[in-house]
Amino acid sequence: MSGQWGFGRKLGITMRKLLAGAAFAALMAVAGQAMALGPNILVNGGFETGDFTGWALSGNTGFTFVTGPFDGFSPQAGNYFAALGPVGSDGYLSQTFSDTPGVTYEASFYFGSDGGTPNDFGVTGPGALSLPTMFDVPATPWTFYYGFFTGSGSDTITFNFRNDPGYMALDTVSVNSTVPEASTWAMMLVGFAGLGFAGFRARRTAIAAI
Repeated sequence: MSGQWGFGRKLGITMRKLLAGAAFAALMAVAGQAMALGPNILVNGGFETGDFTGWALSGNTGFTFVTGPFDGFSPQAGNYFAALGPVGSDGYLSQTFSDTPGVTYEASFYFGSDGGTPNDFGVTGPGALSLPTMFDVPATPWTFYYGFFTGSGSDTITFNFRNDPGYMALDTVSVNSTVPEASTWAMMLVGFAGLGFAGFRARRTAIAAI
């Protein structure tokens, strides 16, 4: 009976499994809402050195610099941000960093645009972490972007950008490991213990019903 539900004497077992599954889903939802982030493993992610220390700048590097308040933008945090305004072709800003294989990380940044066109902006990151290049981005205040990836030991995040008549703005670039908070671990362990007991009872019932 592939693709169909079985009823009859197995209904009680099925209901217990459904309840256990619902409990598991609830526990995972709690875990997802209580993730703590480790420290930023990028160097100079907020450009607070006042320059691109820790970063590799390549491609068209014209009109690309670190600054204080400029072009209608104040730094999203701290005293500086990166103003990105190459003309005619893309510039690239990248950083390679060490991480732990198998660990989940969150990558994030703040981005803004003064709306001058033509322009483009995109991100290439480890695994499936990428933001396909956006073209002719309208005037945009600081906007938070984030995504997740699994560490491989060494990874690279790269921004590509162009703004012929004006500037893009980039700040607070961060890569952080994601770790469930201690209280969440405790809740999950208690919940998993309960689910294990429910599963044991279900198996006993199933044997008795044969």
